[in-house]
Amino acid sequence: MTNSTLPPTSAPGKPKVSKPVTSKAMKAVLFSVFGLFVAGGVYAFVAQAAAPRVIEMKVTTAGYVPAEITIDENEAVDLKITRETNITCATEIVIPDLKINQPLPLNEAVVVHLPKLAGGVHRFGCAMDLMISGNLKVGSSMSH
Repeated sequence: MTNSTLPPTSAPGKPKVSKPVTSKAMKAVLFSVFGLFVAGGVYAFVAQAAAPRVIEMKVTTAGYVPAEITIDENEAVDLKITRETNITCATEIVIPDLKINQPLPLNEAVVVHLPKLAGGVHRFGCAMDLMISGNLKVGSSMSH
């Protein structure tokens, strides 16, 4: 006995015929995939934009190298500093305007995170009244 209200099924040994995918269902799937793609792209863009520029510096017998650093206004910057000599008073970096005083152990890279800065010049140097020194030049028109 068969139920006449059910759709006919395929006969044994014959393939089943599936229902066609509706345009509405296809749009929902495509929209979901597109949404994931866009969200992933936006996340990657934001993560990339947030990464600070790393500027490598050394402390040598000549002082801070480079002694002049140019950055853009509101740019995220990390100074990665390695002191390579004991023949110096620059065993730390002091940036008075930013209230930074960071020890620099011999032959160890130290990262100093700078806040986003407005335009101007910020002097940095050793703890002996900046006797060995350099400048952070901040400005939107200055090049790297």
